[in-house]
Amino acid sequence: MRAWPSALLIITLAGVAAAEPSATERAMARELFEEGRKLMVGKDYPKACAKLAESQRLDPAPGTLLNLAVCHEAEGKTATAWAEFNDALSLAKRDARKDRIELATQHLADLEPRLSRLTIEVPAASRVSGLEIKLDGSRVGRPAWGSGVPVDPGPHLVTASAPGWKDWQAEVTLGDNADRKAVTVPGLQRAPVKSGGDPVKQKPPARDAGTGSGQRTTGYVVGAVGLVALGVGGYFGYRAYTRWDDRNAHCSDAGCDPTGVDAGDDATQAATIANIGVGVGAAALATGVILVLTAGPSERAAASVTPDGRGVTLRYQRSF
Repeated sequence: MRAWPSALLIITLAGVAAAEPSATERAMARELFEEGRKLMVGKDYPKACAKLAESQRLDPAPGTLLNLAVCHEAEGKTATAWAEFNDALSLAKRDARKDRIELATQHLADLEPRLSRLTIEVPAASRVSGLEIKLDGSRVGRPAWGSGVPVDPGPHLVTASAPGWKDWQAEVTLGDNADRKAVTVPGLQRAPVKSGGDPVKQKPPARDAGTGSGQRTTGYVVGAVGLVALGVGGYFGYRAYTRWDDRNAHCSDAGCDPTGVDAGDDATQAATIANIGVGVGAAALATGVILVLTAGPSERAAASVTPDGRGVTLRYQRSF
């Protein structure tokens, strides 16, 4: 039975991913990787990690990720390294790379007891409507409130905000070697209101006397985008198929040679792009059909790609 990359079997409703790295990007990533490795030998870890991180961004690869994790651990960024080693371990298991599995497992066992953790406590009295907690600019969801979150040693900023309330923030610094600290979010203070005591009222949306032709046009455009995305998904699906055959030809129970490893990485990347292309293409095509079939004489619709590129947003305006 033919072996297939697991990513090819999962279809997700996401935006079309960036195309695979160009030859220039691959060459640049290779050069940055080599420079980063040399800097690590010289123990210039900040510069080394920056170059390895950029190499991974340009041309993601399991080997680069593993080296980046080693670099961040040496730099003292234990939580960052811990997360990267976990990702590298998953990729090594997928590729059946025993050497990488052993390396990642060994480093994770060493890092676990040294992780510093920050706990953000949010008492019931502080949980106003719309409360949002962030740690260094990243949202901390409710399930993580009260849990010790692994963080790198050093200063961290905790913020709290909610509509109609004043923002709150606090800075806390954690040391290394399993330091534990907690921050408690206090009750927020009410934000000042406009003179006269009345809150600012939202103006009603302007009425639109447009017709259903706008929605139909949007439907055609969205459907065309869907067809293009399906074509992209089909192309990369075929590429994943052929590259995985190349990988199998250069791998055995004992492992894979360098050609097999590269072919496996290429197949996985192509499969991921194929997943996304098929998923977003199907969603966009279905959306376009619905828009065309439901267009009415007093309704206008507009569609746009979300800021993160992971979907399609529809907006409707009706005239009254």
